[in-house]
Amino acid sequence: MNADGNIWEKIKIGDIASFKVFVGRDKVTDFVSLSGDKNPIHFDEEVAKKRGLRGPISHGMLLALYFSTLVGEYFLKDHNLYLSQDINFIKSVFIGETITVKGRVINKIESLHILEIGTVIVNKNGEEVVRGSARVKYI
Repeated sequence: MNADGNIWEKIKIGDIASFKVFVGRDKVTDFVSLSGDKNPIHFDEEVAKKRGLRGPISHGMLLALYFSTLVGEYFLKDHNLYLSQDINFIKSVFIGETITVKGRVINKIESLHILEIGTVIVNKNGEEVVRGSARVKYI
């Protein structure tokens, strides 16, 4: 999205945006510090393997926070008020993977200045790992 002029007027149904994120240990460590979620499957190789995983996985909510980046940096910039986010966690993302965060405008409610954005995160194989939709008000 172009930040020049009236952002709301420029946004159209079908507009898309995406960006990549490397999910490293540093992000998990920061998330643990902020959230207090110290489940060892997110940072302990041995525990993760004992629980049937091939290694430590990212917190699902850590992945979902990138939907805020998607809205605030790629769609409405600093003219947004996040109203809601539906989230479905589909597959695990292992530490050290790169994900792609994507969004597509699926509805634009002119009278209320509300955007509905389909949100999805895919892994390097293009498989959906998180899916949902955001409702955001243009302010």
